[in-house]
Amino acid sequence: MVRPGTLSAIAALVLGCAGPNAERNAEVVQPVHAVQDLIEPSELFEWNATDTPTFVLDVRPIRSYHQGHIPGAVQIWRDAFTRSDLPYSGMSATRGIIEHLLDSLGLRSDQQVVVYDDRGGCDAARVWWLLKVHGHRKVALLNGGIPRWRAEGFPVTLKWVRTKPSGYAFPDPVDSTLVATLDMVKGTMASKRGVLLDTRSRKEYSGAEMKQGAFRPGTIPGSVLYDWGNAVAFDKDQVLKDTASLRYDLAALGIQPDDTVITFCHSGVRSAHTTFVLSAVLGMNNVRNYDGSWTEWSYHSELPVHADSSLTTTLP
Repeated sequence: MVRPGTLSAIAALVLGCAGPNAERNAEVVQPVHAVQDLIEPSELFEWNATDTPTFVLDVRPIRSYHQGHIPGAVQIWRDAFTRSDLPYSGMSATRGIIEHLLDSLGLRSDQQVVVYDDRGGCDAARVWWLLKVHGHRKVALLNGGIPRWRAEGFPVTLKWVRTKPSGYAFPDPVDSTLVATLDMVKGTMASKRGVLLDTRSRKEYSGAEMKQGAFRPGTIPGSVLYDWGNAVAFDKDQVLKDTASLRYDLAALGIQPDDTVITFCHSGVRSAHTTFVLSAVLGMNNVRNYDGSWTEWSYHSELPVHADSSLTTTLP
């Protein structure tokens, strides 16, 4: 069972969709309450000092891993979990391929997994989402990732971790409640029942910028902009913002705790982080990540797109 973590109070409230540089002053708010699936560096260090069978996944490119990683961590990059047989990019690999990959990494079905990165938890959250969906429930994000691990003085190593097959199999069945399909997104757009939450940058949302892999600029009509980075205090070692600030941001967009929300981004990575924040941290029960995201939507030329440089649905 994941031991919940506790975050320190954060004085700066990061708003807007321009990333960590967009700040405004705010009063000190209450610290984050204990949440499931999120642990602190001190907790992970304690686990590693005992016989607790924690499996640590470093979700960064191999060059970053070689420059120093948490002792015992196994490296994996998100490309390993991604399909390459479709005309658009970013879709997650099949359950069988992911299971085989986890087997090759040496994971056991009974182990607690802790995932981290150096990008505010974005890449780690994608792996968290994949494991949760496919049936490995015991998975948590390291709050602040390796930047906070280093800042708090915990050790790093250059020692490569060798792995061998473990005979891994997913311990639980698929949980489809965290997944949104193309048809679900189309239905939400048409009915206007639920929130389509675009977690990309302001420029991507407006159509001013189009990332490689997209087929058209813009966003899904009726979607609301919430840059995933708004949930991260990049000036505080990349920890998550406190829950009061997170709720404030969502309320500013008109999003309520009992709303049905479908998150999307370019290829389901940044939106996985927002899915983590809304479901695991804030306890919202009806949150799904659209795996195909903008690469799939923009590929289908018959589907409508919307571009609006005025950005009337952004954060204040």
